[in-house]
Amino acid sequence: MVQNVWNKEGHTLHLTTSVVVNNLTATTATASSILLIIDSESLKNVSVAQINHTLARINGRWLFTKRRIS
Repeated sequence: MVQNVWNKEGHTLHLTTSVVVNNLTATTATASSILLIIDSESLKNVSVAQINHTLARINGRWLFTKRRIS
């Protein structure tokens, strides 16, 4: 599935901005960010999306457990 998405996009840059960590505890957190997809040849905006992340601290490492793109 991921390969099909990448093939449709062509030559693009994926830029993650405006990262905000919310609801941080010792073992869980939520975060949000903005994903900008830019055509690498024309430098025109292809897409903008809000990303919401759910994270958990597992064995001392922060790992994504859920990601919602809207």
